[in-house]
This record gives sequence, structure tokens and C-alpha cells, in this order.
Amino acid sequence: MKKIHVPGLLVLFGLTAALDADAHELRLVGKGKGPNGEEYRIAFGHWSEPAREDEMNGIDLFVWYEDGRENGDVVDVGRGDKLRVTKLEAMFYEPKPASNPWGYEPGKMLNITTLCDPAQGITLACPRQKLDALASFFDPGNPQPEVYRNRYTNNIRPTDSGIYGYKIGFCVQDLYGQTGADGQTLKTPWKRQSPKPESCFEETFICGAGSKDPRNDPSHPEYDPASQTHSYGCITDAVAFGAKPEVDGKDKASHQDSDTYSVDDYH
Repeated sequence: MKKIHVPGLLVLFGLTAALDADAHELRLVGKGKGPNGEEYRIAFGHWSEPAREDEMNGIDLFVWYEDGRENGDVVDVGRGDKLRVTKLEAMFYEPKPASNPWGYEPGKMLNITTLCDPAQGITLACPRQKLDALASFFDPGNPQPEVYRNRYTNNIRPTDSGIYGYKIGFCVQDLYGQTGADGQTLKTPWKRQSPKPESCFEETFICGAGSKDPRNDPSHPEYDPASQTHSYGCITDAVAFGAKPEVDGKDKASHQDSDTYSVDDYH
């Protein structure tokens, strides 16, 4: 297993993990045929919630093309659509006293790390489509569940708890339709006769109270002041236990939990 060491974050490659998409932030981008005039609908978060320090995790990106059909159309590169991540940066923020249901309020940005930038040759942590090993991915007669065909992920392990944000740049073009007029997935995709040109976006997402999900607006019909479902969670402390007690703050693996961004204590 290859490891890349970055401040506050450990990036892991060559791993397969069960994904658990719970809390994600919804965002509407571009101008198109969506219910609110959007071109694409995206959801972003960690693929494992609650996200904990020193535990396997990753970023999670879902993309739908709003083509006027009910529920839109999934962006699926396995069927011929295009999606390329142009940049992914991880940001670590100083916490401020919070007076919100999330318990986290981002303050000054303390650290930023580039995880993906193909133009600079940094590609190992670029999100890629999540493949389902339980079904034939490229068999038109056996379409994947939408949660897999529409999901782009990477593998990381945050080494400090706290408030994380991510800036992601991506370009997308939906070339094949996979849903019918009733919103149901079709077994055989159909090629768009006049597809729109590639659209590129750059969005910044911050965990907890940093969410910009439209459903957090008090005027939105789905607004719930006590809800945490419209954001992805910040990194919390791991639930540590073991037969051997810590000595001088370090466990038997020599890991010292400092919970500060400036000291990377993963040895």
C-alpha cells in the first residue's frame, strides 16, 4: 500500500472500502433546465460518517445533469459521459465559538494541501468513479445502481480532528441519457443528439456550519434548524481504547494525539 504524507492528512491508495454516504451538501451549479434553473446538481461530503480522526475515509462527489427529466440524469463516465477533476485542495480551519446545531464554526484557514492537480502531475488522490464489484459494470443489460454509477471518490485518512474544507474543480459533459421521461433508469443509454459543451466549475465546501446547502435557508420548505443532514460532518476524535495504556501521550504504535494542525504526529 502506497502512502503520501501531507500535513494533517494521510492519503491512501490501492484500498477498497465499503462506502457509507450519509450527510452530504447539495449544491446547484450552472444554468440549465433544472427546477431552479441549474445545469447540474451536485452532492459533496465524506463517504463515511461520522468522520473520525485516523480512520479510513475519502471525499464523495455525486453529479446529476438537469436535462428536464424528473430527477435529472446521472453523470456516468462508464457509459460515455465525461467528468474530470482539475483540482482538489484540502483546507484546515481554526475553530470559532459556535452557536449552531453543528457545533463547529470555521475561523481562520490554517493550512491548505493540494491532493489533486493533473496540470502539476499530482493525480494519485484525484476522485475516480466508484466501481461496483458485485455486478458487471459495462453490461448495458445489467445497469449499476445509481449510487455507484454516479459516485466519484478517493481514499484519505485525516490525521487530526477539526474543521476541514475542500476546494474542488471539475469539468463535466453529459453525452448519454440513462433515464426515461418518468425518471426511471433505462437498461440501454441513449446518445444525446445535441449535447451541451463541457462545463467547468470550482466549488468550495466546508464541513458543519460552513455548509451552503440551500435547504439551510430558513425560507426553504425543507429547512430544519436542528438538522445536520444538509452538511457533511467535521472530523471528530476517534474512539480510542486498548489493553495497553498510553505512555507520555503515545500509544503502542507511537501515535500521539495532539489535535493541532501544526504538528503531524502520525509515525
